Amino acid sequence: MNILVILFCVLHPYFKQDLNLVDSVYFYKDKINLILKTRKTSDFPLENRDSLLIFKNIMFREIKENKRQKKYYNYVIKRDRFMYLIYLFKKGDYEKIYNILNAENTRGPEEYIIYMLACLKLKKSPEFLLSGKFASSEYYPYILYLNSLFLFIKNEYKAVFENLTDLNYEPLNEDIDFLKALVFFNRFKNPEEMEKYIDTYKENFYTDTLCFLTGSYYYSIKKYRNAENYIRKLAEKEGKFYKFSLEMLIEIESLIGERTIKLLEVYKEKFKEGERFRELVRRSILNLYSRRKFEQVIEIYNNWGEIIKSKIFAAYIGALLRVEKERKAFRVISMEEDRFLKGIGYFKVAENYEIKGSYWNAIKFYNRALKYLEQKSEFSQSIFLKKLLLEVKVGRIPNLKIAYKIFLKKFPGTEKKLQILKEMVSYLLKERKFGEALVYQKQVFEIENKRENFEKLANIAYNIKNKSIVDSLYLNAGDEFKDIAGFYKGLLLYKVEKDPFSALEVFKEIPETESKSEYVEGAKYYVGEIYKSLGKIQESENILIDLIQSEDTISFKSILLLADIFKEKGNLNEMEELLVKISLRWEDEKRGHILFRLAEVKEIKREIEDAKNLYLLSADFLFPSLDSLSLALYRAANLTDLREEKKALLERAKSMARTPLLKKEIEKSLIDLE
Repeated sequence: MNILVILFCVLHPYFKQDLNLVDSVYFYKDKINLILKTRKTSDFPLENRDSLLIFKNIMFREIKENKRQKKYYNYVIKRDRFMYLIYLFKKGDYEKIYNILNAENTRGPEEYIIYMLACLKLKKSPEFLLSGKFASSEYYPYILYLNSLFLFIKNEYKAVFENLTDLNYEPLNEDIDFLKALVFFNRFKNPEEMEKYIDTYKENFYTDTLCFLTGSYYYSIKKYRNAENYIRKLAEKEGKFYKFSLEMLIEIESLIGERTIKLLEVYKEKFKEGERFRELVRRSILNLYSRRKFEQVIEIYNNWGEIIKSKIFAAYIGALLRVEKERKAFRVISMEEDRFLKGIGYFKVAENYEIKGSYWNAIKFYNRALKYLEQKSEFSQSIFLKKLLLEVKVGRIPNLKIAYKIFLKKFPGTEKKLQILKEMVSYLLKERKFGEALVYQKQVFEIENKRENFEKLANIAYNIKNKSIVDSLYLNAGDEFKDIAGFYKGLLLYKVEKDPFSALEVFKEIPETESKSEYVEGAKYYVGEIYKSLGKIQESENILIDLIQSEDTISFKSILLLADIFKEKGNLNEMEELLVKISLRWEDEKRGHILFRLAEVKEIKREIEDAKNLYLLSADFLFPSLDSLSLALYRAANLTDLREEKKALLERAKSMARTPLLKKEIEKSLIDLE
């Protein structure tokens, strides 16, 4: 085993293995040669076999039977300090090593390495070598690398790079590249170098670790398909990351895949029904429920749900109701002995009726749920409020103001006034009663002067085009809200009052914030859009190019606008390069729009087959936007010479089209086909 592999396993926090330092002959080859050449000592003859005993651990255990080995063991530790240090290291007496080597200079590179390892075990910072010390030693590259590891642990990443930049030593190249990849990731939160390492070295000592780190990173930023590519490899083999990887893969599958149940079965067989398994079941059910995978929710609950019933009973009942198994849902609720769970069950029934628009039934079962729940609990108060809002909706209560009074009368000492107001705002927004929502949102902001409340207030005012409120917020906003107020003021001028010049002034005056603000970035985007509309193409391009690195909506819109600029300038190669580079950044509708633009490039360049295939591929992601999906199919139909394929694509495009003009154009193409 490579010495640096051993050192790294002992030293680095990513590796927790009990490896045998003494088993490596790299440190001790000079010692071995010396013993083999000497053949004798002053006390007794030495055989080859004895030298091997030293370096295979037998001499470093408490041996009780072999007197000759004991005698030689004592001889060695009295006469050879380095062997004595190794003995102390094996005993775990790191403090003694530290005192010996700290009290006097280390005599060679081997002792220095032992000293550094002892420092690590004691969580003490070592005294680093003076520049060039031991530079002529064959161990110097290892020592320099070991210094870099300590610097890495101390988060001194710049110093690590300086150490490793000129270090080119063939036996350590894999180790050096590994550390560089970790440093790059920790400094810039960019897994690019780790991915390059995995591609370059395939299967070596470090690749599992980098696969796990890369997969974990993508998982943390919700790029689950990227994460799956790395984590699946680790979950399919029983290595040091097997358990953690299998747990993460189960979570990923419950979020984007179809193999959750199979993987839960594998996990249960390997690790039994412990606390982690119960948590995986809970999270899987909730994730699948949010994806409307109700049949899988029911199957998982039927298999293992009883072990955590109190945590996922609501999801189970909800799933039964959503797949039209109402009779079974009612039977399960009626047989439930726990009053709280029974109340939860009736709450889900009421919620289901509300979703279906059966408001009177919803009111009935909200009332039934309240009979089983603690009357003063926050949950009961929330249910009672939902019931009141529905009663306003069906006309049983004349208006929201009276509903509010009824609530406060029932819960006079409630501390939930703020939450009630927020729920009323949400209800009014859902009902598209923006004027009333604005009134209550102003009360919310007066009670709780927070950024999210100011944000919602400004957004509502803008949506109902209430210029006086938008102007007032702009003029009176505190420093922490100026970016929000300026954004909506500029947007009102630009979109509503059609005054791009005044809007430009407001957008450009919005101050930068300490942390990244979507409103500052949004204002920059609109400056770029306005410049483009005014014919200032280069100025627009300069602004947009700085906004395309993220994964947010502003970055997406900037990419599309920049692609349009390249298209107008005739820079098709630049447009294609931009779109190809970011075509895999998103996994939703955004990817569909990017692929659609890429198809347009191919069509303009007369690469017809590629264009058709890209239009069809974009359609797979454009389902949330039916007109966009329809247009992609229509464009693909226009690029095929096969009559049956063209007809099938046009008919599908027609069924998806919602805009009358688009539908009329597709119908005309179908008539021309006859």
